[in-house]
Amino acid sequence: MIRQEQIRNAAIAVLCVLLLPGANAHAQTATPAKESAFSFAVYGDSRSMMYLPYKSDQEAEARELMADMFELVLPEKVAEEVVKKDVKLIYDPTTHELIEMVMPFMTHSEVTYLTVDKGWITEASVEDVKLLPGVRRTMFRLHGGDWVARGVVNAVKSGQARFVLNTGDMVWWGKQGGKPSDNPYWKLVYEDVLKQLPPLDDQMRAAGLPGRVFPAVGNHEVWNDSDVEGLLPVLEKVRRLGQATHLQVRFQRRPLHLPVDRQIRLSLAHCMECHPPRIRRTDEAVKGVAG
Repeated sequence: MIRQEQIRNAAIAVLCVLLLPGANAHAQTATPAKESAFSFAVYGDSRSMMYLPYKSDQEAEARELMADMFELVLPEKVAEEVVKKDVKLIYDPTTHELIEMVMPFMTHSEVTYLTVDKGWITEASVEDVKLLPGVRRTMFRLHGGDWVARGVVNAVKSGQARFVLNTGDMVWWGKQGGKPSDNPYWKLVYEDVLKQLPPLDDQMRAAGLPGRVFPAVGNHEVWNDSDVEGLLPVLEKVRRLGQATHLQVRFQRRPLHLPVDRQIRLSLAHCMECHPPRIRRTDEAVKGVAG
């Protein structure tokens, strides 16, 4: 049987390849100029669920965004009809703010209940009205992601971790807002994580580390933002990196050195052992890709 430690080592190696395109070709020959090691935190799939315009006079806009989401699995006209007939938006009669959304789930008898606070979906649960009427199974709570973000930030602030590797899916999508700075999802990432991290210290600069966050681009980062404009402020220093540096991952028997001696260019997506390429709905499993 494959041990958990082996799986973890393999995952870190794959992550490094995704973060540094093309670097694996040099992994066997690269030798770091100076031995230097840093602890780091790894997390990912940290996106929130959807943010919706939450005032009652914004209902048409909210339904349009929901239709866009349903179009991932349904034809455009069918998605619009489903949202019109089967998605119920419930507003507080006093504040006129959206507080709950009820909509279909995977089967005809399953119903999803979404709790909404100031536009953010804070909790999601599913009830099978035929098999288990009255029993709601919780599948999402927003404060879980908040707890992870606080833990990562505190680890860097306290010195337990010097930088952060994010494996992707930092935001829901790049569709909302006229520009990335107006996108509610990127605003959340900036406020909860990026703005909280301390500046680089002298040891990190000497080692050539250009920033505190090294993100991989997931499908959600490029979803309706194929130029990843929302992510560019995070990558700005990395994109301008001109000096030779190295990222070293220590395995049990020997280290693996990945040089960063070129400007990093982000492709639309990274894909391993997946051919022929085709457009996939979000989070669809890819046959032949381990993990």
